[in-house]
Amino acid sequence: MLWREWDGDVVVFAGASGATHHFTEFAAWLFVRIAAAPSTVDELRTTAIRDVDVTGDGTLDESIDATLRLFYNLLLMTPHAAAVAAPAAAQ
Repeated sequence: MLWREWDGDVVVFAGASGATHHFTEFAAWLFVRIAAAPSTVDELRTTAIRDVDVTGDGTLDESIDATLRLFYNLLLMTPHAAAVAAPAAAQ
């Protein structure tokens, strides 16, 4: 997977699917955090509470869960990382 970040924009080329993705601000923030170091959902939530203003209709937990599932569906996460995200959906 190749990715670039500039001025808050993140673009990712997923070699597994051959697709290129441009992320929204929150998805970009989450992708950069995960790319830097694998994290649990709880660690991502704790950091997001401190660093991110979530806008829209959902909660922070819903935003994290939906974005992690999107990354998995786009073949940007490993099965292990997707399994870490699963407990958030059960909450």
